[in-house]
Amino acid sequence: MARDLNEDKFEKFSFSDAWIFVSLRGSLNDNNLVSFPKLLMTADYMNRAIPTHTEIRNAFEKFYVYGFVEVNETEILINQVVDELYELVAKKRGGLFSVAENAKTVLNSKRNKLEPIRNRNLDFQFITQNFIENAYKVYVN
Repeated sequence: MARDLNEDKFEKFSFSDAWIFVSLRGSLNDNNLVSFPKLLMTADYMNRAIPTHTEIRNAFEKFYVYGFVEVNETEILINQVVDELYELVAKKRGGLFSVAENAKTVLNSKRNKLEPIRNRNLDFQFITQNFIENAYKVYVN
């Protein structure tokens, strides 16, 4: 039987998701919660760009579904699996600007057997353009 060449093309996580994923590493505040100004700072450092509110919201929706984060109102806590996956990313070759692409490879690898553990029923609508603009203002000041 011939193999479907499109079978391996489906990716659960996009480049933007992977970029936000690696930016989580530098985004935690003193309470081990995601600080959005720090997230933007780390994303800017990693990719010399600021992600949009849509990219961030979409990434966090996936992170929630796959169990990477826990959410309480507007507070986001990172789970241990993020550190475990980040260690796999860190083992890959390449410099700073390859980290997001390496993360995308790790997140989409069949070896890691990442499966959704929740339904996408959590509302991340608090991550608006205005919310990110305010975080950006804190970041640049």
